[in-house]
Amino acid sequence: MPAKWINTIPRINAVTIAAALQTTMEDLPSQGLPYWTLWLLLCVILMLVAFIFLRDKDLRQRVDFFLSGAKRRMKRTRIRMRLNKAKSKRSDLLRQLGGLCWDSRLSIPRTASLMLEIDGWEEKRLSRQSGLKGALARIMELQRQQDESRARLRSLLKLKETDHPAEPREIHRLKDEERRIRREIRVQDRKIRTDQAAVKHLEFEKGVRLEALGDLADEARPPEPGLQDLYVQIDAVNRSILHYLNEIEKLF
Repeated sequence: MPAKWINTIPRINAVTIAAALQTTMEDLPSQGLPYWTLWLLLCVILMLVAFIFLRDKDLRQRVDFFLSGAKRRMKRTRIRMRLNKAKSKRSDLLRQLGGLCWDSRLSIPRTASLMLEIDGWEEKRLSRQSGLKGALARIMELQRQQDESRARLRSLLKLKETDHPAEPREIHRLKDEERRIRREIRVQDRKIRTDQAAVKHLEFEKGVRLEALGDLADEARPPEPGLQDLYVQIDAVNRSILHYLNEIEKLF
């Protein structure tokens, strides 16, 4: 088609489509259109929309930019999830390395005070752990006493139906004993929850310092045979973390 003919084609936009659609609807007979005519009209509208999209370069660029941006955001999210998983694995490996160095008392630069801190947190943890074990053992003993007291009370209550009823004072004593045991069980239960929370906190604090110790050991790399496998794993995780960071940077 010659260029001068193309220039004579009127520019079609959304306003033109809406005006044409309104005129067409006003010209429709009151009894309605056949079914196929509605489909034909819909096809014409879709063709006009596609024609406008193909002619408008800016619109195509905006749509492409929006779609590519959504893809980049999704890809960044997936990479960040892998990055967080790699960082978590690195922290676990450093804690393992720090734990081995602490247990072995390896001489590593800048770790003497850190070793003493870990000793202090471990001492506190063991003390709380001992109290927790004692409370659990006490609850088990109280539950045993409670079962025996309840069984004895049921036996005495059954004697009321016989010719040799139990002494009321004994029944009263067993009921008082039951109430006392229940109160002490509640006290011990609160102590257990408190000790469990304390032990969890102490383990966290110790783990933070073990990770710091492992980080220093990873820098020094003491040539201990039992640590070589951890060094290899840490190096692999470090490479993965660096790779994920570079991939995220490329997506901005």
